[in-house]
Amino acid sequence: MSHTQSRWFRGPLAALLAVACLIAVGCDSAVVPPSTGLGPAAPHNTDPPATGGPSGVPGGPSGGPSASAAPSPGIRLPQPAPLAMQGFAPYDQVQMIGTEFAASVFTVLSCDALAGWLQAGDWRLDGDSITPPPSTAPASGDVLPPRTRWLALSQPGEAAVAKLVDDGNDTGCRASVGRLSQQPLSASGTFATSTTALAYQLACSPDTLSVTTGAFYVGDDGTRALISAEIPLALGEQSLLDGSVRIGKMDFALADLTETFSTSLDTAVLEARTDGLELYEAVYQVSTATATVTSIDPFVATITLGGFVSEAGATQSVSAGIRCDLPGHLLTNAAIAPAVTPPPTVAPGGTMSLTIGSSISESLAGPAISCSVGIMGADTWDLRYNDPELFIHLLISPEDGTFLTYTDFRTEIPTSVQIDEARTGGHLDATVSDRGSEVDFTATGVTDDGEEVALSATCAAIERAEAPPG
Repeated sequence: MSHTQSRWFRGPLAALLAVACLIAVGCDSAVVPPSTGLGPAAPHNTDPPATGGPSGVPGGPSGGPSASAAPSPGIRLPQPAPLAMQGFAPYDQVQMIGTEFAASVFTVLSCDALAGWLQAGDWRLDGDSITPPPSTAPASGDVLPPRTRWLALSQPGEAAVAKLVDDGNDTGCRASVGRLSQQPLSASGTFATSTTALAYQLACSPDTLSVTTGAFYVGDDGTRALISAEIPLALGEQSLLDGSVRIGKMDFALADLTETFSTSLDTAVLEARTDGLELYEAVYQVSTATATVTSIDPFVATITLGGFVSEAGATQSVSAGIRCDLPGHLLTNAAIAPAVTPPPTVAPGGTMSLTIGSSISESLAGPAISCSVGIMGADTWDLRYNDPELFIHLLISPEDGTFLTYTDFRTEIPTSVQIDEARTGGHLDATVSDRGSEVDFTATGVTDDGEEVALSATCAAIERAEAPPG
């Protein structure tokens, strides 16, 4: 890896954040409809009624429904669907699918109600940031980003990030929830530490037989790190294809990260906010970078970046665990090597030389020369040069004699010569030397009008109905 190969935390981090945006819940936009000239529509409130929200949701009830709202005997209430991620309260109006570390959430409720549901139970709200609206009023037909809200949540020993998206079309709210995984984090060199950290998946972008990962680490001892790596999708110890790290101690919490995302996904914004973390990159013939991969889907590995160097020349080594979760078996599919299309089989080449009188002289070579034995009769040989512009055929039969056909389509009127002693006249004497992998042919004689003929050839593309000589 060269110093110029590191691609993620300098310059193209925007690409990584764009990936994070897509993984979360999509970055689609809403279109401002043209004005109809009518007055404002009646408000459409999708918030749950005062007695309808889940227990513990701000603005919802403190307990179950009132006695007057109790269902009649025999009426079966809708049952909440199982949740992909433990720690959140099942609720019949919220659907969560995915894995225990990365899930998508859908509901007909408003995003404010969904934010309340996410804070139910033991979760504490550490950060709540909303993408600011455009500074100027949108014109008719303008494409607007959806209303996006980032939540940083925590409970003892755990943390989660939720991105809520409201398209503004009264269809409810959709969200992504990423639970931080607990990972080992150690470093030696200019900065030294040995701690555990909660790692937030910034990006998990699979390609053919590799995955590009990015994670933000919140260390128990105050260490903060941004680590990226491109890792082969194979179990066991692997050499990294690329990698970089920002690491150090600074007062930058998970809530600061989500607040940064709500402001901008631009590289420069995050770099400015984490300026206290030193950047280290791989340098050719100085750095080593490996990963021990223990799972493909989800992707789980321990990354070791050795001898990375800062712009000031300081060296740093870092080891950290990383985890990537993606839906739809994307990682499994990316780990499958694409089918290899075998190259077309090219027939072995041969050589041929032919003269007929003083007007025809051919010196030929290549796979257009082929021969066979036993196909057209026992002990019968034939030799061919078959090309769209030129056709030569020598047939040697122990019973019927030797025949030669020559046709040249390159002339305006095709030139044709035939030697068939019984039918068209002329005469040929031919010999064959079968050497197993190659066959030599010679033929000499005259045409029906007395032109001398001489042919010699070596053929390697042999079709046999008879066994080669032992």
